Order: sequence, then C-alpha cells, then structure tokens
Amino acid sequence: MALRALRARSADPGDTRLIDTTQWERRRAHVLNDLRLDPRNVRLGLAEEVSQAEIRQELFAEHRAYELLKAIVEVGYFTQETPVAVRDDEIFVVVEGNRRLAALQAICSPPTVPAYESRIRRLTAGLGNDRRDALETIEILVAPDREEADELIAALHTSNPRQPWTPVRQAAFFRDRLRVGRTLDELVRRYPTIDVKSFVLGARVMEAFEAVDYVDPALREFVRSRRWQRSYSTLERLFQSRAFLEVTGLRLGDTGGLELRVSKAAWERMAEHIVAGISSNRLNTRTLNETGAGAQGRFAELIAELESMRGRRRAKHQPLVTPPAGGEAEPARGAEQAPPPEPAPRRPRRSSPRYLDIPSVPAGFPSGMRALYEELGRIDVNQFPNLTAFGLRALLERTIKAFAEVKSEKIPAKRGQVSLDDCLRWLEKRLDEEGDTTRRQAAGKLRTSRLATLRSDDPVVGADLLNAASHNHTIAFEPDEARRAWDSMQPIVAYMVGP
Repeated sequence: MALRALRARSADPGDTRLIDTTQWERRRAHVLNDLRLDPRNVRLGLAEEVSQAEIRQELFAEHRAYELLKAIVEVGYFTQETPVAVRDDEIFVVVEGNRRLAALQAICSPPTVPAYESRIRRLTAGLGNDRRDALETIEILVAPDREEADELIAALHTSNPRQPWTPVRQAAFFRDRLRVGRTLDELVRRYPTIDVKSFVLGARVMEAFEAVDYVDPALREFVRSRRWQRSYSTLERLFQSRAFLEVTGLRLGDTGGLELRVSKAAWERMAEHIVAGISSNRLNTRTLNETGAGAQGRFAELIAELESMRGRRRAKHQPLVTPPAGGEAEPARGAEQAPPPEPAPRRPRRSSPRYLDIPSVPAGFPSGMRALYEELGRIDVNQFPNLTAFGLRALLERTIKAFAEVKSEKIPAKRGQVSLDDCLRWLEKRLDEEGDTTRRQAAGKLRTSRLATLRSDDPVVGADLLNAASHNHTIAFEPDEARRAWDSMQPIVAYMVGP
C-alpha cells in the first residue's frame, strides 16, 4: 500500500505536503505473537484499558468481523491493503486493519472469540494446514509514530477518492464474465460472498428492455441514454419481486440466460408500459412504495396493469436475449393479445406523517432508552428514511431487552450473544403463554418476514429487513418503508412500554 495522501499543515490551503508511506518499514509479523488490536480504534469507542478479548468480541458482535472471517476462508486473504501498525516495545499495535487482524487471530485460534468459537471451528474445519499456516504470518506497514499513523488513518476514512461501481456496472461485471466463457455455476463458486445470480438477472433484465422495438421513438432513445442506466434501482425494485417475475414471465436460466414464459407481444406491451412509466418518472423507487387510501399500493397497481397486458395464455420457456453461448436467440412468438384496457384512475394519496408517533418509555427503563425514543420521534422520516430504519432496529431490540430486564427474566441466546432473533423468539413465547394471540402473531411475523418483502406489497417490514438496514450495504430504505417498519413493530412496542 504505497499510499500518498495530501494533508494540511496550517490554515493556509496551499500549505500541504504528502503522507509518503514508501519509506515506512514493511515486515512480516505473526498475528498472535507479534500483533495486538488497538484499544484506541475510533471504530470502537471503547475505554483504553479494555482487554484484547473485549476488543475482539466487540469487533465480532458489532462490526461484522465474523463476516470478514467467512470471506477470508471462502475467498482468500487480499494483500493489496496492508495493515498499518506502530511499534510498542517488542510488539506492534495494529492501528489500521483491526477487523482483519481479529478475523485472522480467530481463524488461527478460535477460542480467542468464545461466543463464536463453535461457528468458527465449523467454518474452518476444511481449511488445510498449509492455508491456515499461511494466514498466521502477514505483512504489515510500520508507521514511524502514532501521529503519522493517525494522519494516514484520517486520510483513509474521512476522504475516499475511490469511486465505487454503480449497481448497473456491478451487474455488467458478472454479465461480462459470462460473455468471456465463464459459467454461472463457476461465478457462484468463485464469488461465494456475492449474490451473483441477482446481479446477472439484473443485467439480463436491462438487456431484455433494451432489445424491445418500442412503438414510441422517444422510448427507443430513452433505453440508450444515461438516464436509463441510472434507472437501474427502479428496475431492481421490480425484478427482485416474485410477483413481477411471475407476471412478466421472466426467469434466469440455469446457464445465465434470460427465459421468457409469455408471448413476445405480451412482453413488449408490458415493457413499453414500464419504460414509459420510468421515462415520465411516474415509476421510480419512491412511487413504487406509495400507498393510497384503501389500496395495497402503487406496486400492486402496476402488477394488476401488467397482468391485464399479459393475457391468459403462456408460452413455453424460450430464451429471450443474449444466451451465454450459441449466439442470439429470437423470443418465442405467441398469439397477439387484445390491446390492454386503460389503467384504472390513481387513488388519492394518503398524507404521510413526517414524524413517527414514538411513545414515551416507562420510568423503569434505562435513561439511554428514553433518549433513543425521544430522538427517533424528532427524525424527519421523509429526509432521513435510512437513519430512521437504523434507529427502529435498535429501538426494537433494546426495548425487548429492557422489558425482559424489568420483568427480571433472561432472554436465552442461541449463539452466545443475545440477537434480535433471540429477543423476538422470547417475546413471542411470552405472549403465547399470556394468551395474547394478536401480538404473538405480530411478533412472529416480525421475526419470520424475509428480506424480499421490501420489494413486494407485503405490509410487514420484519427483522430481516431491519438487520439489512444495519448490515447490508445494498439496501436503501424509502420513507414509506421506514413508516411500514414502525407500523409493523408498533403493537408490540406499545405492549412493552404501555401502562
């Protein structure tokens, strides 16, 4: 990592020089014997006197070190980003790369993370001695002192010049791997931590829309424009829904090509309708999650409109566009269907509150809980939907834990540390014992609702989606989704904090 970064030396904007790491020492170090985790790590916010075991547990419990460990085992240890350390007598304190160090230490010695030991042993059981030995010693970059190391860390974490790939380019990456001869199964095995099939499906869906000979010349131009490329998030909302795939007849084949199970004429009518909606901005990630008075929502309306365009007859599976090998294939031609009826008039939109109706917490709850409730009640959901969803996930888990504490009951943990799933299981059982069927069902729905419901008309936003708000970098919430999250949990929250 021969990084050079500009740093300011005074108030004068022209007074800058380079952080030049090319002169810093590089050396090999044993992850257990020579290296230590940094108690001053800004990511953690812990007291400096904490033990190495406490730091390691924090990294695994709150900062996804286990997911990184899993990626190292399944994909490999990437050496292009070298951990940075400072010397402390005979050992080295890693100041940049603590999650990597904690993951490597746990691979080499699973008992160093007791709460995750059994999982780590199962995951690394097939790791050969050669690979395990290779992970015991890594290259580190030794900073001259803590001050220079801190300047480098600040440059890395407060200014990021690297431009991430857009979702459409991420999808194109895996599509292009198929074009050069890779198979879908090979890609899935080669990238085990990435949802390869979802990306390939996205790329194929884009191609399917672009291959249509649109009646409206403006739409033919639109699907070749940059604005169309930026519409990928709207299409993603659609193709990640089972209802959309069923009504359009689109399916990702076993070899990575896209298959069509409706007539070409029906598909082209549906494509024209969807692209016209996206072009006019009537269809976007926001409108697809609108709800109207007495309606299931705009998404459900769109599915009904597409259903009327599809007709009742289905064609057999036929390749639609760009199968991975063997050249282009023409879609199956079915009988022409009658022109679709005019879409039903839009129902009036319901006025959506900017702020959630968060209740007060009882006196027996910790003061930190009261602060969390008050702050969430002041967040403008329209402006900060992702922050709202993140806070609601914390509110749900912490409320259940506080409620159990007030009741002098212990929540059993399946894997060492109590998780949101553990909390909901405990609450569901307690409500069942009390005979409160309505709230028990609400708790059960929260616990079992899967990630896909964010892309459907299911009104429940469950624990899977709330966890995604914290951990899944590909998920973004819209305001109405954050409101749905609160609506989903409000009955059981009211039960725990009510009089």
